[in-house]
Amino acid sequence: MNRRQSGLTLVELLIALTLLALLVVSVTGTLVLAFRMNRASGIQIRDTSRVLAVAEQVRGQWRDARRYDAQCLQGVTAQNLEGLEVKVEALGWDLAVKESGGLVLGCPGADEKVDAEFRPLKRVTLVVPGEPQASLVLEVARGTE
Repeated sequence: MNRRQSGLTLVELLIALTLLALLVVSVTGTLVLAFRMNRASGIQIRDTSRVLAVAEQVRGQWRDARRYDAQCLQGVTAQNLEGLEVKVEALGWDLAVKESGGLVLGCPGADEKVDAEFRPLKRVTLVVPGEPQASLVLEVARGTE
């Protein structure tokens, strides 16, 4: 029986299946990693967008000196700030922190003058905790309007 038979032997078939399995495992691992990175990037972009939106509200509304003194934001709800850590520090002329607090939502007495000591600069820190973390430190000068 020296005839040459066509087809695959069992050993050749097992080797081919092993190579195919290794290829599938490596491709699957790479895809899983890519999907994780994509998800993390999406979360980070969403959180960064939220932080920038609040920072833009602060910067725009605090041009009004009364809102600046009251540390308040009009039109921003607690839902907008949900999951954000917000810290406001009032700085003196020497840039040392003189007082610390948070934001006031809504400006019920924005038309009234606030009897507060003049603070030329306020540092607003916005942080989205967790992984990945998004944060922004914004220094806002007192408006003159």
